[in-house]
Amino acid sequence: MIAQCEADKLVFLDESGVNTDLSRRHGRAIGGEQSVDKTPLNASANTTILSSVRLNGETVCTVYSGGTTREKFLDDLRNTLVPTLHERNTVVMDHMRTHHVKRSRRFYREPA
Repeated sequence: MIAQCEADKLVFLDESGVNTDLSRRHGRAIGGEQSVDKTPLNASANTTILSSVRLNGETVCTVYSGGTTREKFLDDLRNTLVPTLHERNTVVMDHMRTHHVKRSRRFYREPA
């Protein structure tokens, strides 16, 4: 199916996660010895970036705290991605579980 689409009409959607802990949990010292150090217990937050990109470089992006949920994904589709789509665009995404949402075509045409 994707071979039948015009490349400039494709919109790729994907998500990334970032954790701001930034503390190494393991390491080696000179001579192969295991390094020993202590860091404060830090319950750092995960940050999710949900973004789309097109061949011409256009992109829309949403950043939020925590992981991707079905509700966050649907909200991003409805309020961020869908308003930027043009006629005959094809959205390409992976098989992430939160993407498996059965909705009617009305979802994309009617506001919440």
